[in-house]
Amino acid sequence: MAIDFRSSLYLGMRHPSGELQSWQRLTTGGPALLDEPPINREIARQVASLQGLEHGILAPSTLHLWLDFFQAIDRNTVLLIDEQAYPLMDWISRLATGRGIKVLNFPTQQIAKLRLLLQMHVQPGQIPFILCDGWNPISGKASPLRQYLELLRPFRGYLVVDDTQALGILGKNANPGCPLGLGGRGSLAWQGISSPYIVSICSLAKGFGVPVAVMSGASAFIQPFEQKSLSRIHCSQVSAPLAAAALNALQCNRWEGDRKRASLYGLINRFKQAVQSAGIELKGGIFPVQTLKLPTTELAINLFGFLQKHGFSTLLLRGEGSDQRPLISFCITIEQNPGQYVQLGHCLQRFWANNRISSHAKPEPVYRFQTCHWL
Repeated sequence: MAIDFRSSLYLGMRHPSGELQSWQRLTTGGPALLDEPPINREIARQVASLQGLEHGILAPSTLHLWLDFFQAIDRNTVLLIDEQAYPLMDWISRLATGRGIKVLNFPTQQIAKLRLLLQMHVQPGQIPFILCDGWNPISGKASPLRQYLELLRPFRGYLVVDDTQALGILGKNANPGCPLGLGGRGSLAWQGISSPYIVSICSLAKGFGVPVAVMSGASAFIQPFEQKSLSRIHCSQVSAPLAAAALNALQCNRWEGDRKRASLYGLINRFKQAVQSAGIELKGGIFPVQTLKLPTTELAINLFGFLQKHGFSTLLLRGEGSDQRPLISFCITIEQNPGQYVQLGHCLQRFWANNRISSHAKPEPVYRFQTCHWL
């Protein structure tokens, strides 16, 4: 039986039908703008409140929300998108470009370069938006949200954060004894920041295990957005089973979320110890996505196949930036056990003993290839 390191259900929330409140129909048959069930509005309210934000709206996916966002923003805005942000932002930003809105990419976490872009490209009367992920699971680093907000302050601009990875995992009052923090409130609470100029777009599909999404922020931003949202007019609203699962996830988070996160962090440490015993360096920090970067493309692909052959299902990802050498990522969930990590460590030791490359070896030429970006 394969040991699965591909699932991002970090807290093991599955929501079997027996746990959910019943429903009489899947949908009202009307668009969300005109006929949204009270439970859907309650879910959006709870998710916004969890993040410390004022108002929220529920949608079937982040795809719907990002499509609406890029379609609804005013023409006098300038968009600055983190080049390592979730690819969906970059794909859909072409809608804004087609409407004549200036779209720029900035190198991740490069504050000085971002400041220069703002100074060079934001004209009087224009409003800048910085778009980024709250947490980059590949690099294992949080975006410097507080610094981004400071850069935006003179322009009265907005910070738009895709917090899909962090919601349900990171929380408030993080400290060395509790590095993930409490409450599963996401990146804003984990970094201890609050502002009416923050907008959060996040899926509940990772930590909470429910494929729905919420946009949250100040009422002054979200309420007008609700009226401009084309998907709330032309697309189906979130179905009753998914709404019931989302409500169940939020309740589960209140009752036992911190216990689950404590167990998860213990497993992350056990995983890192087992893999590092093979002499292989991991990236990922405190987060439940841990990544290996191998010296060559051939070695990475060979290791991916070797792990598959020995019953370990992992993720083969495209490398970051200009370095396109593939990465191998492992998702840690509370449904795994430390014995599986020991098996993995032994497997990596066998592979590495037969494939070690000298640190003085000449680097291979970098070439580009296609692979899935799952996270």
